[in-house]
Amino acid sequence: MAGIFLSWSAADEPAVTALKNKLLALNVPLWEYRDEMKVGQTIHETVVDAISDSIAAIVCFSDATADKPWIQYELAWAYQAYGKGAGKDRILPVWVGPHPADLRPAFVNHLNLAVGDMQLAPQREDFVTNVLPKLLGSKPPLVIPMALFAMTRAEAKPLFEGLLANQTLAPQLLTLCERFGMRTPPELVEQLTNRYGDSVNDFSPFENQQRLTDLIEDIVDGANVIRVSKELRPIFPRWIQDDLMGKKGAEANKAARKRWRAGRSLIVIDSISTLDANMAVMLDGFIERESSILWIPPYTLHTNAVSDLLRESAERVRRVADALDDWQDQAEPQLALDAPTELSVRLWLHRTFVAMSDTPQPIGERARGVAAHIPGPSRLTDLTARPTSVPPAFSEPRQP
Repeated sequence: MAGIFLSWSAADEPAVTALKNKLLALNVPLWEYRDEMKVGQTIHETVVDAISDSIAAIVCFSDATADKPWIQYELAWAYQAYGKGAGKDRILPVWVGPHPADLRPAFVNHLNLAVGDMQLAPQREDFVTNVLPKLLGSKPPLVIPMALFAMTRAEAKPLFEGLLANQTLAPQLLTLCERFGMRTPPELVEQLTNRYGDSVNDFSPFENQQRLTDLIEDIVDGANVIRVSKELRPIFPRWIQDDLMGKKGAEANKAARKRWRAGRSLIVIDSISTLDANMAVMLDGFIERESSILWIPPYTLHTNAVSDLLRESAERVRRVADALDDWQDQAEPQLALDAPTELSVRLWLHRTFVAMSDTPQPIGERARGVAAHIPGPSRLTDLTARPTSVPPAFSEPRQP
């Protein structure tokens, strides 16, 4: 099969499925029994043949599955198939689930194999940019640093309470409440607070409560299908907001800032969070020449109905309806909407990632128009207007 054999146990299925989907989106050829087994085949013989034909074996486990028999068997078969000595380098054991006890399969310990941790961002990146390309003889994916700047629920609550206590803002808050169909400011504050979680990564601005980072990862995977068909390197997103904010120490912060300045990046900004003065000042230092900015307005929890109405109205015009249904299969979507809805965010990001060049070139005007909106609005009502001069995407302007 000239691909990679994927070994795993049922208890780790959700994490393995996520890893498998990510690797497939990066154009890594995989063999795993759910997709490849045919009716009537003998599991033992089929698996042994698949391992024998494979380039390498990724062995997935956690503390709960490190001692499972099938993992032990497949490790032994891989060792036998690949040969001794350097052949064991083709066996890639990885943690995909919790491992507080750092348990490893016995055969991994016997062979003294290093174990990667797919739960850690730096190790995931090294795995897909260094380890796998060397095995496959392929180019590494294009790593794009991404950063999400949003408050946590603990940070948002006192900020909103302070706004309510400020009498000069009361009329604007009431107007905003009325536009949202709410009668009192506390109802609005409760709605806005629901967008935030225990960490920045929990920011979920849309009604379906999907984390925005997960939504963007899904869009990257879809865009990679088209990139691979166009013989462009797939994209690997690397979220580094904690490093940029200094949460992982001075050395990690220094490395992240250097990476951020080195090339193209995606910066996702929750507009409400810019009301925090510290957040606004910090953001001002991260707007680079080649940064693309996704600005999330405050009213996204109330725009799901807008998406539904857009789809209903699009059905009246067949070609528009078809474009709306097929946008993910197109290299350049034919529709461009505003960005207060999940649909519009998906469209913008998909076009951004598909069109991104393998050979970035400096684009001088990329960040113009954003400076006026950073360090952020001073009033809550200012947030209801989307910045009109946000640069379009990573891609070069279309030539006439």
